[in-house]
Formats: sequence, structure tokens, C-alpha cells
Amino acid sequence: MSVVFDTNLTLLLVDPRVPVPPDPDTGQAITETAKRLNYLFETLQKSREKIIIPTPVLAELIMLADRPGAQYVAHFHRYGSVFQIEAFDERAAIELALMTAAARRSAGGIRAGSTESMAKIKFDRQIVAIAKVVGATTIYSDDKNLLNFAKANNIATVKLAELPLPPEDRQQSITFPEQRGES
Repeated sequence: MSVVFDTNLTLLLVDPRVPVPPDPDTGQAITETAKRLNYLFETLQKSREKIIIPTPVLAELIMLADRPGAQYVAHFHRYGSVFQIEAFDERAAIELALMTAAARRSAGGIRAGSTESMAKIKFDRQIVAIAKVVGATTIYSDDKNLLNFAKANNIATVKLAELPLPPEDRQQSITFPEQRGES
């Protein structure tokens, strides 16, 4: 099994210096993102699920990162048992064409209700097409349009703020009277 990470989640995972964007639904800060991402990474690693990095995401990641981009690619190869870079290949191109044709016939039209530019729509659809052809079960992203395309193609979605904290962080410690020196 495999999951797909978009550019922002991938960047946050591999570079702790990247500022965390606010929750797109609430505008509020997302707390403890490093713990959430590390727990997700550990969970995926333990279950032997692959984190798919689509080549459009890889290109954007390298472009945004500038100099550290090569280090990110090396990071993916170093953790090759977890990360897998997947190309926009012939199968993905066919899937993209089918998705676009279906959107063209739908009530929302070719844009499928999105207000984004056609370049952005095509970019998001490439990611979803790659996810579909590799059999990914979930796309992790905070991008509304990408999430909508994924859902429309029966791929589960998870936002950064929805990532659980590690179990020990969800529990509050209880200090019993005898631990406080009381009887």
C-alpha cells in the first residue's frame, strides 16, 4: 500500500525550518506539527507503506527549496524503504486524460468547480493521476483543490491538522496525592 504527500507536507517533513502554514479551514496555527509528522512517518514506516512523491511534487519541491533541493532528493533515496518517487508516465497521462474528459462532461465543467488557473488544475490532476495508477489509498495535503480532485476520484484525504499526535501526547498525566507528598 502507498500514500501520496503533496509539496507542502513533504517540505514540512524533510525540513523542520520551514514555517508551518495555518490550518486552511480555520486560519489558526496548527500545533505540534513536528510531532504529528514524525508520528505519521513512523506509523507509515512500521506498516511498510510507501510515501509516494509524485514527480510534479518533486519538481516543485526542488524549485521552492533552491539549494537544499538536491539534499531533499538524497534524503528520499536514503530512506528508500519508505519514500518512492513516481513519474508522470504514460499510464498517468492516460488517467489524467480520462479525469479531464470526465470533468468536461460534468456539471462543473473542465475546471470541476475550481477557481484555480488551468495550470494549477492540471498540476493537481497530475498528482491525483499518479496516485491512482500506483494504487495510493490516501493523499496528505492542505490544498483544497487537490483534496477535492482526490475525493472525486475516490482517494481518501488527510489534512495536516487532522494528523493525530502520538498516543502518549494525547494522554494527560495524573499526579496522585502520594506523588505530591500528600497523604
